[in-house]
Amino acid sequence: MVIKKSFNNSTLFYSIVSAPVQCLYSAMRNYLKADTIRTQHIMTGTTHGGARSMGLEDITDYSTSVNPLGMHHTIYNTLRDVLDQSTEYPDIYNTSLEQDISKYLGIKPEYVTATNGATDTIYNICRHMTQKPVLIQFPIFGEYVTAAKLYNCNTILQQTDNITRDKDKFIQAIPQDGCVFVCNPSAPTGRLACHSTIHDIIKAGKDANCTVVVDECFIELTPDRDESVLKYVKRYANLVIIRTMTKSFGLAGLRVGYCIANDTITKGIRQYRIPWCIGTVAQTAAKEALKHPEHITDAHQIIRTQMPFMYNILSESPYMEPIRSDANYMVIRTKQLATTIQNKLLKRKILVRDCTSFGMPYHIRISTKTHDKNKILCEQLIESCRV
Repeated sequence: MVIKKSFNNSTLFYSIVSAPVQCLYSAMRNYLKADTIRTQHIMTGTTHGGARSMGLEDITDYSTSVNPLGMHHTIYNTLRDVLDQSTEYPDIYNTSLEQDISKYLGIKPEYVTATNGATDTIYNICRHMTQKPVLIQFPIFGEYVTAAKLYNCNTILQQTDNITRDKDKFIQAIPQDGCVFVCNPSAPTGRLACHSTIHDIIKAGKDANCTVVVDECFIELTPDRDESVLKYVKRYANLVIIRTMTKSFGLAGLRVGYCIANDTITKGIRQYRIPWCIGTVAQTAAKEALKHPEHITDAHQIIRTQMPFMYNILSESPYMEPIRSDANYMVIRTKQLATTIQNKLLKRKILVRDCTSFGMPYHIRISTKTHDKNKILCEQLIESCRV
């Protein structure tokens, strides 16, 4: 039991609050603080999470950069079979799923921590780094800044749209005894840095006693190039890699992510993980997805052909400037505000990502789908961008 002292109308009173309720109070305070931070910091401006998060129906959603093939077809049957187990508690710490992920990656299970999506991982890491200096590549997914500020980290934003070109300047900004967040490929531009560039950052972080967190959430959807730093996990005790099955296996609605790190960092992060953080349905879907790595290979064929197809068409328009990408998504600079373009396309039943939340109010982001759908998107986008 916890005795809570509070004031009300200048009258002092005490209330007896159970420990679980006190934890709930703490969680609520953190939620409200995070929500306030989201409305204040520079990265925020829009709500993101696809059509469903925006309350939209009958929309073709190009705003979420997931596997263009969606989920593997066998997952649907697997989910029907597992529904009867929903009356039972799931694997409390996702042990079986972590073993399957480790086999998929070819690493020890002790290196893997499964979480409720990559965002859950980001918050757990920032909590582990509470009040430490944190260097964040900018622009980046806004939850990095929100999580760092939530846990009172000294947040340093280092602006770069090309980490390879700006590597030396970025390394000079690495804080002592702190943490670094870097995305590869970058978000939102999709530019992929070679693993030697990221390796130099990891090594510099080690020299500064600094943890380097590499977001590889999109790296499995970058065909023809393997620039992952997974092979360095055993060598560098300061390296953490974030990945998600949301993008690579199309499980956005089921929320399965994970991080990879050596035993010491993994233990530190796991202490903040909530029990039963991944439900039975999501765990089962993830385990089934991992049986089909060819699903990602098949997606590569679409990305390999469709990204250049869309880039070439959109490049011909004088009203926009697409930026080449190595991933399954593309950022486009427009002459009108991104919010304006997004609203125009919504009237045409198409949703694109407004990049205002990345600090880029004149940019939108699109993802790739099948050829016929991409052709329609390009036609509607060109028409909507006319000044």
